[in-house]
Amino acid sequence: RAWYETGKLQHKKNTFTDFIACAEHLITQGYTAADKLAILGVSAGGLLIAHPDISLVLKKTDLSGLPQVQAARAAAAAPRPEGWDEGMIATSLDGRKSLVAHTAIAPLGWIVLVEQPLIEAFAPLRGSILRTLLLMLVGVVVSVAASLVLARKMARPIQALHTGAARIGAGDLAHEIDVQTRD
Repeated sequence: RAWYETGKLQHKKNTFTDFIACAEHLITQGYTAADKLAILGVSAGGLLIAHPDISLVLKKTDLSGLPQVQAARAAAAAPRPEGWDEGMIATSLDGRKSLVAHTAIAPLGWIVLVEQPLIEAFAPLRGSILRTLLLMLVGVVVSVAASLVLARKMARPIQALHTGAARIGAGDLAHEIDVQTRD
């Protein structure tokens, strides 16, 4: 409660200092990059209080009805093990499908939501899938080429036996079958 009291009224800058420290932590831990981070703040009642698009703040946009905000509030109200984070796919304020994760920061009384557009969130996964498919395709091509080479090597002695047997069957009993198998 003391922390809350020291972040009110004339000491309001403490709230913003903590907010900036949280953003810096997300960047240094590799959760996002500075050019990808857009901070938005929501009051306890669900009103937007900070956003890169200031017109949304001035309109007093109510975010309390967003599923991601409701889920974060419900999760914060229920006791969770330390480090328990939850995520979901939701629609962001700009209408894009986003991957949303949230966690409660108990000492501060904050609920932190992090949104990232799905296209950006799944880009590394798509890259991995494409590389895997490419490697599989290369593997299939190499396997087919190797099987053709081996099949030809195996077919040559069989073909020589077939030709020799046909000559012997035709009455050329003096014919010798020369099979070179290198084995």
